[in-house]
Amino acid sequence: MKDIIQCFEEYKSVAEKTYDAGFFSVEKVAELANAAQLSDENISFLCDFMKYADENEAIKHFMWQYYYLLFKTDEDFSSDIGVIERIAVPEESEKRFLGGAKAVIFLLAVENLKEWGAGKDIDLQALVESYYDRYRYMVSLNYVSHEIYGLFRLAPFLYGYAKPFILRVGRLNFQLAEFRDYGELYEDKNGNRIFAALPNYTYDNNGLNAKDGFVPSYSADDNYVTAHVFDFENKGKLNLEPRRIDLSVYEKKLVPGDRVIMVHIPEGGKLTSDIVIKSIKDAQVLFRKYFPPFKAVVCQTWFISPGLRGEVVKDGSNMAAFADLYDVISGTDSDNFSIFEHIFRAKKQPLENLVPENDFQKRILARALRGEKLHWGFGILKKEYEI
Repeated sequence: MKDIIQCFEEYKSVAEKTYDAGFFSVEKVAELANAAQLSDENISFLCDFMKYADENEAIKHFMWQYYYLLFKTDEDFSSDIGVIERIAVPEESEKRFLGGAKAVIFLLAVENLKEWGAGKDIDLQALVESYYDRYRYMVSLNYVSHEIYGLFRLAPFLYGYAKPFILRVGRLNFQLAEFRDYGELYEDKNGNRIFAALPNYTYDNNGLNAKDGFVPSYSADDNYVTAHVFDFENKGKLNLEPRRIDLSVYEKKLVPGDRVIMVHIPEGGKLTSDIVIKSIKDAQVLFRKYFPPFKAVVCQTWFISPGLRGEVVKDGSNMAAFADLYDVISGTDSDNFSIFEHIFRAKKQPLENLVPENDFQKRILARALRGEKLHWGFGILKKEYEI
């Protein structure tokens, strides 16, 4: 992947040849903001920013150059969406309207999504509505953390939805991504799986990711791979003794960097098994039709972490049923990110200051207060749900 700063500089002159000051206008922004059903306060913020931009034409030129690189070229930053944050918004703009430039850019990015969806066997209206839903959600998270209606953070996710390489299909969202660097997946002819860890992370004596733990061993020749493996049956923990994998029996199926579909779980609506499974199967059909080939469907989220089963995620619940669709391992320590961002929807603060509003929040907060870590759960969709 090219360096994004270099790309941005290279395309500036090309972008300027197509610059249209009317693309970023108060009227157009207000029209799309209303279509997206943004709050009155949010719309006022965007319109005030555009009035400021009208008086500072350099900001509008920057916005078009940024938009042009992301949506009018063939450059692809999907393998590391965070790099788009390296393009710095003009300082004066951020001082006056923090996140305002990106809030407008990604509101107008719905136009690119419409162009992509036109002529495809896709419900275009539903596609647009799902984008507006994600836009509102990202803005709401910015408001929680910074009390602004701008996109000071999380804009890369909207890039994914607008390009698009992230799509809403039924209940779930799906992202074309790369297989994580936790390890390699092997399968025998009966579909039995072994997930061998790579020496990219460290683990403690309980087999969980830990910053001050041991590095798993890994060696390979033409006949065998010897490595520590994750135990799907034991809460996805890393076995402390290495295992020898016979390559005449097991075939390597997935390695870091392979193209996969990553499942995301948007808020709202129950995760009933029939709805979830239909969403996953429909997504596989759609992605095979309109996107490059992929090798697996995976999911990384806090609530499929095997360490939560029993106390927090009750057996028989929809959350447990969702996790059971995957062969799951315990991933990296989330540093309680999801407790603040997803569970309490609060700014980062001392855990003691959080006030639970329901039994679920009580259970997960009690666990955190005891010092138990919240790991990301990482899972590979089980064979029976692949199509």
